[in-house]
Amino acid sequence: MKNFTTINLKRLNSQQSMEFITDFLKAAGENEKVAAKFTNPISSLQSANEELNRQIQMVGKSYLTVDVWEAKANLSKAYSALYNTVRAMSIYPPSDAAALSLRRLLILLQTYGVDSDIETTTLKNMTANVIEDLSSDAYSGDVKTSGVEMLVKSLMHVHDVFSAKLLERTGKAIPKGERHLKESRVKAEKSYRDLIGLINASVTMEATTDYDAFIDSWNLVVQYYKQTVIAANKRAKTISKNKKQEEAPDATTEVTDIVTDEAGEGASEDESETLDTQAV
Repeated sequence: MKNFTTINLKRLNSQQSMEFITDFLKAAGENEKVAAKFTNPISSLQSANEELNRQIQMVGKSYLTVDVWEAKANLSKAYSALYNTVRAMSIYPPSDAAALSLRRLLILLQTYGVDSDIETTTLKNMTANVIEDLSSDAYSGDVKTSGVEMLVKSLMHVHDVFSAKLLERTGKAIPKGERHLKESRVKAEKSYRDLIGLINASVTMEATTDYDAFIDSWNLVVQYYKQTVIAANKRAKTISKNKKQEEAPDATTEVTDIVTDEAGEGASEDESETLDTQAV
């Protein structure tokens, strides 16, 4: 008797999970015995997966989300440019006065420890605090002495643009009650597991081989997802982590630079309209 190979769907992102279930539904529909025996649970899974797909499209097509991604990327670049310039100039300052000012600015930026993985609203607030400090009487002289006025002004400008885009997105957000990507994904994946469980149970209780060909075929698909899709997700995560570690400054100037994600911001559920790109 055959049984389905299990897979941890949490290792997939929402788009991949939806595609995985779509592949299963296609395979199940093409198998006459499976389609005839499990008509109702297949229909339930189809409905749940269609809703998951609708939620993904609702989130992914938002032009406001794309604008926010771009604005956040520009903010990341502006902050990194300021920090890296201050850090580089500190290595060989042009004067004693500049050395003191650069040291003060570097300590300030290190204290905030801004990182690209910070949630959007938190990033906005943290950079606002950095800008407020740099503009204050305590640090404005250091900014001028260090010669980084233009970089600070650039940071101010992109922060204003980023804040405006966030405000616009909030005002035109998907109406409350219509957005439930996480819940839709949980429901679809549970429906898949329930259906797999039903087929496994039928195989055991009926001692039948009717579904062996289907199970063997689908297990190959599961193997592909494990070895290719999930493995690729793991590699991407490892590469991202190693890249950050390699770019981290030495212990004497410890701070994490912002690194722009060229693929756009990951779709965490706590960011109002972003489509997740990391496993949930």
